[in-house]
Amino acid sequence: ASGCLEKRPNSALAYLCSPTDSFAIPPAARAAAAEQWRNGSSLQGLVRTITPDRVLRPNAGGTRPKLPIVDALVLQQGPNYFLAKRLQHWRAMIAAAEGHAVSSNVAPASNTSSVLKNQLLAAAYAGANSGVIPPLKIFDPETSNVLMTYLLLHDLYEHTRRAKGGVRSWSDAEGGLAEHPLNLFATTSVHNGIWRCAYQLRSLLEVVVAYFYVTKYNTQLLYTGAIAVGAGAALLRSRI
Repeated sequence: ASGCLEKRPNSALAYLCSPTDSFAIPPAARAAAAEQWRNGSSLQGLVRTITPDRVLRPNAGGTRPKLPIVDALVLQQGPNYFLAKRLQHWRAMIAAAEGHAVSSNVAPASNTSSVLKNQLLAAAYAGANSGVIPPLKIFDPETSNVLMTYLLLHDLYEHTRRAKGGVRSWSDAEGGLAEHPLNLFATTSVHNGIWRCAYQLRSLLEVVVAYFYVTKYNTQLLYTGAIAVGAGAALLRSRI
């Protein structure tokens, strides 16, 4: 990437960031996460009480209120994955500092075919999308494709406009992010609600998976029971 930008300075650098990563986020997002934690349902409070400390941990952490960090890493993805993402972020920030056009937005987790083939991932996505842990929302692939294409075109347009003396047409993140290189990833992030969720992402995975299977099999049991009742009623009518 650096060689291409050096030989062709008018090139643009584009990456799609993963929502399961660590980011500096706007203070408003951290405040929303803290508010979600305070206003959690009684069921969530019960789960926090009876489960280990690693389950449903608060998302609003850190000691720098003007530059809060969200830790949305999923440890199963492994160190190589994390290193690859750090290299992408570093390259994007260096290129932006050198004046190149850069588009590096956080792309939302989506119900792609590769995800749905994995039963555990499919269960986690369905549980997260159920509304049991607001404001988490999993996107349809078609929506994600259109949205991220628009953001890429928007970033390229904004770079061209600023090169001609224009100013940004959207607000920078507030707090300590406004002039920080990490603002590159914070302003137009499509993070599935992870940044504003009450709970750290990896601390709620077991909960959403369990919720999915409980609701799935409860529904099936109710459906089977309804069929049995209907069949029994039909049998009784036939014998009367």
